[in-house]
Order: sequence, then structure tokens, then C-alpha cells
Amino acid sequence: LGGCFRQGYPEVNMNNKLYRGIREAGVLLDGTIGAQFEDQLQPLAHEPVIVKKRVSAHYGTELPLLLKALHASEVILAGVSTSGVILSTVRWLADADYFITVVQDCCGDRDVEVHNTLCSKVFPRQATVVTLEQVIESFDSSSVDS
Repeated sequence: LGGCFRQGYPEVNMNNKLYRGIREAGVLLDGTIGAQFEDQLQPLAHEPVIVKKRVSAHYGTELPLLLKALHASEVILAGVSTSGVILSTVRWLADADYFITVVQDCCGDRDVEVHNTLCSKVFPRQATVVTLEQVIESFDSSSVDS
């Protein structure tokens, strides 16, 4: 899942305060630093890449279609920003009746206090909040059980 815009920012409505600021700053353009995957996180050839143009991973993307096509019932979330992408995506996934796991130490926010509050008080109402180590352990134990 990545977020970037085309030259000229045709996807940005100037009524949107957040995206107006991105446009004015001239950042997150397709193919530029900040809009690319880090080397360690490059998707594999068979993995779909979903490009988003808004905060939510759902709004205006093919994510709902892909999850349905995969018969997915659970989604594991990690990324930035906890108070933006992660929060809005948790809310959508909960409304869509998915099991949700948020990997707390693989999410980040400019405001550490907001991140901690979301992970300790808000997300647990709709998601399971875990650490990366717990996710790895659960995958390790599932492969042993199989």
C-alpha cells in the first residue's frame, strides 16, 4: 500500500486541508523520494500494490475488492500514521466486519502520546493490538501446527 500523486496533483481538491498542504509542499509525487517503498519493503512480483490518494487505505482504492476476492477475514495493520491511516483503516475494517490486528511497534505517529493512547485505549475496542514479536511467534506456531 503506497500513497502518491501524479504531476500537477489532479487528485487533490483544495478544500482538503491535509492534501492542499501536500500539494503546496510539492511532496509525495509518483517516483520521488518519500513516495517510494523502502528497499527492504519492496513488494514481491506477485504482490498487488494499492496506491491510495487519501488517508484511509479503503477510500478510493481497490483494497475492498482484493480482500473480498481473497476471502480474507483478518487484516494485520502496520505503518504511518497511527492517528491517520491506521485509525481510519481500523474504523473501516471494523465496520466491514473484519478481524483486525494492529502491530503497535510497527506503527508510528508524530505525536507519541496520541500513538500510545490509540493503541492502548481506542484500538482495543475494535482490534487486537500486538507487537511484531507476537505476530512472528503466531506465524511460527501456525507453521508448526500445520
